[in-house]
Amino acid sequence: KVNNLQNCGADAKCKADQARRKANFSKLKAAHFFASPQDDIQAPWQSCLLGKYSTVGSVADVNAKFSTFKIIDMKQTVEYTNDLYGLKTLDTSGRLHIHQVANVPHNCWLFDYTSLATKTLCKHKPVYDAQIYPVLV
Repeated sequence: KVNNLQNCGADAKCKADQARRKANFSKLKAAHFFASPQDDIQAPWQSCLLGKYSTVGSVADVNAKFSTFKIIDMKQTVEYTNDLYGLKTLDTSGRLHIHQVANVPHNCWLFDYTSLATKTLCKHKPVYDAQIYPVLV
């Protein structure tokens, strides 16, 4: 098993690996996650903030029921509620920071970028100066 989302069953090494990964993640002084509803690449955009689509029963359901999928907020996910990798630990200790910022297409967090959706140029420097730099200092 390579992550903390899978059930290890009776596998002691798997359980030890998951405990190690959770302990390491929980050592972070701060974790900042940035996203924008205007993300033109990531779907759902809330996955940048560790949200996700509701669980489906099969691959066939993805095609048949996609329009009925709901977005599950990070704090409602099993990963958070069961603190599988330390996310809830970071949050309850004030070290998890969620930044939802309007009008930032996906790649503008990294460089000047013309949105695929709107064909509008987004300049990276103003986004960096207003949103990212303040959490670095």
